[in-house]
Formats: sequence, C-alpha cells, structure tokens
Amino acid sequence: MNAELFHSAPIKLANNKNKIAVIGGGISSACLIFQLFQQNPNLEITLYCCDDELGSRGSGNQQGAIYPLLQGGQFSVLAELYSECYTYAVNFYKQADQTGINFPHQWCGVLQQAFTPELVERLKQIANEWPLLGQYISSEKSSEIANLSLPYASLFFKDGGWLAPKQFCQNTISYLISNFNLTVFTNTHITKLHQTSQQKWQLENNQKTLTDIFDQVVICTGHLSSQYEQTKQYDIIPIRGQVSHLNHSTKVAPLSTVLCHNGYMTPATEALQCFGATFDRGVDDEVSTAKDNIRNLQQLQDVYLEQDWATQLTENDITGENAAIRATSQDHHPIVGEVMSDHWVDSNVDQNNGLLKRLDKLKLETYPNSDHYGLYIMTGLGARGLTTAPLMAKHLTAIMLNTESPLSPRLIKSVSPMRFQVRELKRNKSIKNKVKP
Repeated sequence: MNAELFHSAPIKLANNKNKIAVIGGGISSACLIFQLFQQNPNLEITLYCCDDELGSRGSGNQQGAIYPLLQGGQFSVLAELYSECYTYAVNFYKQADQTGINFPHQWCGVLQQAFTPELVERLKQIANEWPLLGQYISSEKSSEIANLSLPYASLFFKDGGWLAPKQFCQNTISYLISNFNLTVFTNTHITKLHQTSQQKWQLENNQKTLTDIFDQVVICTGHLSSQYEQTKQYDIIPIRGQVSHLNHSTKVAPLSTVLCHNGYMTPATEALQCFGATFDRGVDDEVSTAKDNIRNLQQLQDVYLEQDWATQLTENDITGENAAIRATSQDHHPIVGEVMSDHWVDSNVDQNNGLLKRLDKLKLETYPNSDHYGLYIMTGLGARGLTTAPLMAKHLTAIMLNTESPLSPRLIKSVSPMRFQVRELKRNKSIKNKVKP
C-alpha cells in the first residue's frame, strides 16, 4: 500500500476564509486547534462540545501520565509510533507551558516496574533497543528516584511525567480564544453532518441545522466518533477506566515520580493523588463505582505485598474517583486522517494490491476527491492519549493545511482511517456490502 494513498490532497483553503469546525472538547481537539493556529493564524475555527465544560469525558482525569508504549525484541510500527509520539509530546507540552498556558504538570520521570521475571527480560530488551528513551535501573536506584521503598528494578523514562488533562484542555482553549479567531459552543451535541452541493459542511444539533457553513470538519469525539453516517465504517472500541483519588497525607504521598505497575500512581498534589486504573474493554458506562475503587486498591497491593506504604492503604483513604471511556481500534493504532467512504475505496483502490487504480482504468486525468471531501477524524488514541495526541494532531494539521507530515510513510499508513477499508477490500474483493460488526 503506497503512502500517497493514505495522504490524499486536502482542500485548498482561500486566504482569510478558512472555516473549520472541530467536534469534541477533549485533548485531541485542544492539541489540534493549537497547532492549526500555529500553522495558519488566520483560520476561523469553531469548537463544539456536548458537555457543560471542556475536558469532561476521556480527558477528565485530574492527573495523567506521559510515557511511551515500547516493545522489546522487534522494532514494530507501533513501538516506532509511540517513540516519536512520546518525544514530540514532551516538547509540545513544554512549548505550551512556555507560551503561557498554565496547567498543573511535573516532569518527574516515569518508573515502569519489572515486577515479574517476564517483565525483567522485556524491560531490559526495551532499554537496549531504545537507550535514548528509557534506562533499566536497579530497585535501589528506583527507590531513590521514587522516594519510596520499591522491591523491583525499573525501566526509567527520565523525560516523562504527568499533567492535568482537564485543565490543559480548558486553559489551552481559553488561551486560543484570547489570541485567535476561535469560537466555542458547549452543551451542543452535534448529531448529524450534512454535505452541501459546494463540498462544504453544515452541522445539525438535535434536529436543528446550524447556519454556519464550514470548509472542513474534524471529528474528535473519542469512542463516539463512529456515530455519524459518514464514519459508521470505523469499528471504535470503548474501554472504560476508573481512576481513584487518595488524600494527600498517606504513606504513599512522598512518591516523587510516576509509578507504573499493573496500573499507575502519580505524585501527590495539594489536593489529591491519583492511582488506578481499571480496564473494561467494550464497556461505555461512565458512572463511577465504589467497587472499582476497591479493584484499584487491590491491584496496587497485589504488586506491593510487602510494602507498608501500599498495604496500609484502605478504602477510607480514597476521597474520590473518575470513570472515563478511552477509545481504541482493533490494531491499537490511532485513527487519524481524511474520512473516505466504503464506496470511494471500492471504486478507486485495486482489490488485489491495495494501491490506487491506474488513471486509465478510472478514465480520469486525476484521482477524484473523496465523496466526504473536507471531513477528518482523530480518535483511537487509547490509554496513552496524552502521549499520542500532540503528534497525531500535528499530522492531521499537515493533511488539512497541505503541508508535509512529520510522520514517515509507514507511520502515515499505520494511522490512516482508510487502512481498515483497504484490508477489507483485499480480503473480500469488495466492501460495498460490508456490514459493520
């Protein structure tokens, strides 16, 4: 599959008349709009959020960790993607901070604990293959960095840390409203997308068509991104996770780095300390439960059976919680790029090799635009959305504004929304009659 197929020509925007709608109020939207304005300050962008305030759903945790998902023994596409996302994210958030966007954060490093023999070997391999990102260190050194007694060696990501996703979203958007042409509507649930005869877009809010007409529309609504007629072909999997909050005066409060085991724990702030999280694939219920707080506590204590700072924690130390839905894809790669219909892929892509058909076969001089021309999607960021969102937003900015993507050709293909359709086409020789599972 050639990279050109997955980086199709975007709309040519006219100067000072570039109207873009972004649907969704989370980390994806904040990172995307920030970088769209960086690239073109003359854009006119409208953000629609269905909640009372921004960052209320998948980006609603009080603290979230920033570190990569790497693999030992092979340089997989996924590991390559995460390595680039991690490096870019750290620099992106530091730049946002220097720009004057205030949000709680700490570049305190991340310890990934080797608490099983299998993890010892795996994390050693990762350290050998990604020496610029992570170092394998002893339990003694881990304890020193964490400011807690730890029984295991670790893979240490010295450049990682944590930030407050909700406050980052809200304060980034506030900054952009003050400095650029950004309008935000909360409590506005976009239910349908309508394409006009001029290849523009109008949005519908609860059976009422809004008057604004947009050149481009971006869907950044997490696990709900396939709710529209134009995006129903994407199988986006919801994963429910609940994070619990500790009071900041327990024996684990001295923790001075992000600690990852079966779950994770962040350093304490003046208000709380986060730990968790549960993992329920296919569940989209956002209601928090006391039962899941107990699961988080048990998960921590199962790993640290002999550490007083863990075993002495009780339910009474838990002061709150937050349940949110993460969105992932079948292959665990993000879904970022232009939306193509099944019909377009069926008509323009060769069913045998997955490449664009020859122009003489299409009887055209140039390849046709997508029948969803100007529609984009950014979802499937998974449990490490804070790490992947900045670079994915930069890639989507490049597609939308017709600049060079920061991703290599194989990474562009790995995140393209069309990859699933091309695989289906090659497997079954047609996707015209495909029924979404």
